[in-house]
Amino acid sequence: MKQLIIPDKVQKEMLADFMIMGETRGLIGGYCENEFPFYYANEEMALMLGYDAVEEMVEAIDGKVINTIHPDDREQVLKDIGGEYYEGLIYETTYWSVSPAVSAV
Repeated sequence: MKQLIIPDKVQKEMLADFMIMGETRGLIGGYCENEFPFYYANEEMALMLGYDAVEEMVEAIDGKVINTIHPDDREQVLKDIGGEYYEGLIYETTYWSVSPAVSAV
């Protein structure tokens, strides 16, 4: 298994960037496993997808981020992420869902 070592300073910068992005657009995260089990979304993402709360969205997508990705976009998303998942992997892709652009980090 490959491991990615990220210095503390870089981790803090990445976290700050992530927090800023989360305030300005919808973010959703899934584990790098089959169907990308849900682990995070902000309220903006839930609102973008037409839900009143993150919990409502998670229930509607059956806890799987793959269910937020239009079937026509899934192949490209999988290419963007790549085929090798490992602890510490960071990826980003932008795709269209049933509503405006959705970014997964």
